[in-house]
Amino acid sequence: MPNHTLALGVALALVAVPAKAELALELSATAATHQLGEPISVAVTLTNTGSTPEQVLKDLAPEYHAVRYTIRRPNGEEVLFSPWAVKEPAEPFATLAPGESIAATAKLFFDGNNWIFTEPGRYVILARYVENLDAQPLTLDVAAPPNDAASDAATTLLQSPEAGLFLLLGGGNPEGEGARVLAEVADTAEGTVQATHANLALGLSRTQDFADFAAEVMRPADPAAAVERLEQVNVEQLDFAATAEARLGLADAYRALNAPDRALEVQESLEGELQRRFPQIGPDLRDQLLPQIEQNIRQ
Repeated sequence: MPNHTLALGVALALVAVPAKAELALELSATAATHQLGEPISVAVTLTNTGSTPEQVLKDLAPEYHAVRYTIRRPNGEEVLFSPWAVKEPAEPFATLAPGESIAATAKLFFDGNNWIFTEPGRYVILARYVENLDAQPLTLDVAAPPNDAASDAATTLLQSPEAGLFLLLGGGNPEGEGARVLAEVADTAEGTVQATHANLALGLSRTQDFADFAAEVMRPADPAAAVERLEQVNVEQLDFAATAEARLGLADAYRALNAPDRALEVQESLEGELQRRFPQIGPDLRDQLLPQIEQNIRQ
């Protein structure tokens, strides 16, 4: 068995940021507002701000450990984020030309065992690339649910590590406890942001087969169930990355149901969403970005 910890340590040592390196690590919010009980992520970007190429570790999500994330809770307690798994990329390095950046989304709402944002209030996200390059802290305000339905939904989710893991992985056993809790939230808290995220995860999970090793069965994809869930997703409550996942997943489900016209209509609506949310992006750049977005989501 390969020693992943040793391999990771060697990789980090190789790219420990020298004093002369001109790199910048930046955190930014993926949504304008955050509510208790919804999946919260941050965008992380590493940029070569110098005049010469720099070799970097290219995977910035928590499970690759190139960037360590710490969350400061509203009471001042700092918690080092411990990801659900440690991954070793097939090709860990990239060379950034001057001015070039790499970016990733860090899902920080659940660490594989526990929910992280467990109460309303002001949180501060800290990030360090390898050993000595820190980002400016990012402040996130997590609001209390605005009504009883959203409050009950948040309580239900925060009490279920299975639902948290299902949301983190974007799927799971459709017959498992996580799916059961998410279905309860989706069906009893309609219109809430928690229900939207529950429908998104449930819908995407039904677009593909699931190997249930515990029961020793393959649970096949169910595109009709996927359509039922994904059509209930309110993209106004999602950031653009999640909106793209919802639209492309729904298009895939309609194709599986032999409804190509509806699939094309759904997929083309993604361009409209991109234009509406980022009006500064011209049509030529949109045409370049959309295939890249689709490729990244389908990886």
